[in-house]
Amino acid sequence: MQITIDLDDRRLEQALRLFEIAPAHRADAATAYGEIAADLFFEWLLNERRFETMSQATEHYVAKVEEKLYPDDPPNPTKLYERYSLPLARARYLARILLARRSARWREGARRELLAKLNEKRVDAEAAEAAGRLSQEFDCVLSRPAYDEFQVLYEWARANPVANRPLAPPRVISTFVQEVTVRIRCQVILVVIDILNQRGA
Repeated sequence: MQITIDLDDRRLEQALRLFEIAPAHRADAATAYGEIAADLFFEWLLNERRFETMSQATEHYVAKVEEKLYPDDPPNPTKLYERYSLPLARARYLARILLARRSARWREGARRELLAKLNEKRVDAEAAEAAGRLSQEFDCVLSRPAYDEFQVLYEWARANPVANRPLAPPRVISTFVQEVTVRIRCQVILVVIDILNQRGA
């Protein structure tokens, strides 16, 4: 059944600004807000959801909004903190919960991000390897999920050599909430790119 819902223009505009919805996506976001509101109302009306604490309720509400409005974005504690006025520790906890709930989707997105970031270094890495500069390193800035995928693939490559290339361990240069800057040797970049391409990232 399709139902039309009138949303208060002032509240809607406030929400669109708060959630940093781009103008091109505002119509879809407005529809999503109506769907979220109706879904939460029916959960309450039909007694499908009852919470023992406000923390449980907050976790559920935030998850609903994030999954509806940002299905392809990795959970970011800083954004959760800003959007919902949560304590930073709580925002970090919720980001981990959301990531775990949608791990399959996030892993696909993380692999795509990792491949894109490594491909930015590919030409230079190939040139360095061809010139015999095997110790040349490149800095890559990755989201936390993409860095986790990189670690898994690097360890797999170390245990299952796929090329006659020395795989020196990468070095983490800095971390900031959900962002990691890692320094990677040219051979490692090329090996991980090959693995991602073979797995259809």
